[in-house]
Parts: sequence; C-alpha cells; structure tokens
Amino acid sequence: MPMISLQVTDEEKKIIEDYAKSHDMSVTEIILEIFFKKSEDEFDLKVIAEYEADPDKTTYSHAEVKKMLGIEN
Repeated sequence: MPMISLQVTDEEKKIIEDYAKSHDMSVTEIILEIFFKKSEDEFDLKVIAEYEADPDKTTYSHAEVKKMLGIEN
C-alpha cells in the first residue's frame, strides 16, 4: 500500500495523536476521515454555487409542491 508522509511539529503531532486517541481511531484513520469530509464539503459547496448561479433554474414553494402533488391541507 502506498504511503504518504507529513512533516509536523512535535506539538502538532501530539494534538493529532491525542485527537485520534480520543476518538478511538488511528492517526491514519483520523487524517483520512477529516480529509475526505473536507473534500466532500467543498464538492457540495461547489455544486450548490453552480446551482445557484444557473439563471434558468425553477424553484417552487412548499405550497406549490403540495398542490402539484395533490396533497394540499
């Protein structure tokens, strides 16, 4: 399996190790989890920004959707 090395200060190393230990995970698991969560969040924000920038999008209120689905109160 490929390996990636990180250079961190002694203080950063301790913080990362303590954080991993407090979550009952390895340093590798914590770093991967945090990295992929951050990248997913950035992707989601990009998709939202692209959607919001689309001048041709159509939006509907809750009331309009209920009426369209025939579930008005």
